[in-house]
Amino acid sequence: MSAQLFPEPIPGQGPTAGMFFSNVGVNGLVGGLGAVINKKPGQQGGKVFFKGFAQGCLGGAIQFGGKSLTYQINRQENLAWIWPARLVNAAGSSITVNAASNRNFWESWQLNLWFLRMDYDLTNRKFRTRVSTTGIYATLYVGLGNTLKLGPTLATGTFIFEGNQGWASSGGDRYRGIGYATAIGYPPEWEQEGTYYEWMAHEFAHILQYDNFSFINSYFDKANTRWIENSKGYRGFSKYVYFDLGGPLFYLTYLAESNQPWEYRTFERGADRYGRHVAWPKRN
Repeated sequence: MSAQLFPEPIPGQGPTAGMFFSNVGVNGLVGGLGAVINKKPGQQGGKVFFKGFAQGCLGGAIQFGGKSLTYQINRQENLAWIWPARLVNAAGSSITVNAASNRNFWESWQLNLWFLRMDYDLTNRKFRTRVSTTGIYATLYVGLGNTLKLGPTLATGTFIFEGNQGWASSGGDRYRGIGYATAIGYPPEWEQEGTYYEWMAHEFAHILQYDNFSFINSYFDKANTRWIENSKGYRGFSKYVYFDLGGPLFYLTYLAESNQPWEYRTFERGADRYGRHVAWPKRN
């Protein structure tokens, strides 16, 4: 979720084949497992898992392509490249979500913009826009005490703040920024020293990494259906609020490597390769 300017990264190091197969394999597994959790009566578990696994693999491959496009923000020095990156990534995430819900890959499509969660169900021809719980939290966490950059915010579908309050420490860490769920925060030094687009590409890669965790809500499809049927309050509230579980899962997964230096954490290394095309020397 955060980045720091280090002096000696190795340039020309883009996404690797290993990253591609990791995206494919992980999405295949979460798609297959979710499909089994949401198996319908009479369906065979093996067939359900294989279908979910195959669809998840497809979703993972497309996600990889979307995150790889964030480098164009850096290369072209143009934030507009977040749109093809986001849309491709969202398509991949949607396919994995459908896999985990034991649905056909094309049935439902999702998109996160600002703190809004948008879903379109092709089967029911139903479009929904809800406020995301993670979106609200992330926007407040990144934004409080900092300055909203309205132009980039409207142009990218992501809340962008300038400053260093709340999420960046002082001294040697003064270059740190953050990209979490629906918001990006950056210090003034990025613009002053000409690294703005390079680090924005990195932080937008984090935004797309978060989006890839949308599958977890599918694991609770049956419970969600029961709550809607049995609770009038929850039924009414859930029409307007999306209770996102992907944000907490992403954050906990990120924290699992909190004992590692920033530049060697899995999500940081991925964002560096996707958005900046740099890698760090192996640790001794």
